Amino acid sequence: MMPRCLRFVAETVDGLASLFLSVLARAHAFLVCRERRNVGTAGGDVGQRLWKRHCGAGFRAVRLLVWPLTRGLVIRAAVVLLLLVGGVVLLPPRPARAAPPPEPAGNGKLRYDPSTCSRDPQGMVYFAVGRRVLRQPMDNLTYMLAFTDKHRLTMPHPRHPEEPEGCPDHPIQQEVYHLRRVSAMPGDPPNAASSYADRLSLIIHNGDIPNSRNGLFEFMCNKFTLRDYTMPEFIGCKKPYHCNESVTYQATDYAEPNGTKLALFCDEGPKCTGELTSCDGGYLLHDHFTVNFGFEVSVLPIEHFIAADQEVRRRFDAAEISDFEWLADTNDTKSGDIR
Repeated sequence: MMPRCLRFVAETVDGLASLFLSVLARAHAFLVCRERRNVGTAGGDVGQRLWKRHCGAGFRAVRLLVWPLTRGLVIRAAVVLLLLVGGVVLLPPRPARAAPPPEPAGNGKLRYDPSTCSRDPQGMVYFAVGRRVLRQPMDNLTYMLAFTDKHRLTMPHPRHPEEPEGCPDHPIQQEVYHLRRVSAMPGDPPNAASSYADRLSLIIHNGDIPNSRNGLFEFMCNKFTLRDYTMPEFIGCKKPYHCNESVTYQATDYAEPNGTKLALFCDEGPKCTGELTSCDGGYLLHDHFTVNFGFEVSVLPIEHFIAADQEVRRRFDAAEISDFEWLADTNDTKSGDIR
């Protein structure tokens, strides 16, 4: 059964629709009768009598029917309006929506409280790249991407999974980490490359496919004839296009860890200034440990990149927990075997 208030509103809407149709019918009848009146006037007394018979009485009937209907609908419409206004004013406000639940641990920004660790992490967060465990200040680790379930099954298992992720005994295990920088460890003496190394933004990938630019260097050198020999310790191959000033550089003597000469891709960005603004590249530092890097030329000139990268590699070695022990597999929990 329809509630009485809803039925009242429905009847009011239906009545307004009927009134609208009645008004249309009256307007049509008025036009028709005006034409007949003209004809009746031209026909003399006989025509006048015919016009009054067919139109005069009809108009009186329409007026008698429409006016009471109009008055009743006006009253109904006023009642509906009062109900609506009263509902808006008198009803309590709709409760605010509850905050969305937090994202599950994995994707997104770091959620880690060092005070919950059983051992003092000394302001560091611990994370794993393959089997290697590193430590960095919490502010450096800005974003993470989780493994798929399939790849997560292949990861080594920590000996203390009851510890919160990020603690010294339970490093975070994700596929990709974004580091705003790789910091030197406490007690490391500064060197000439320290300030430049801090300006390298790094994406650490738990895999074996780096963002190497050597293939692009060979492609551009084969396609374009322009060369750039102005950058110390690099050879560049350039595109000959205005507002598409991009160069791929390859080091003359500096190599990736696998022995391949390191390459950079640099471009001028969207502003068409004719000057290079940013560079990127990557290499495989260790097995299942890919380092992809990027930097702004305004804060790290290209000629200082090699020194900065050497310092970054040294910092990675210093940040590694070389004696970290993993559980052998999920079936060895009781025996405590490690590998």
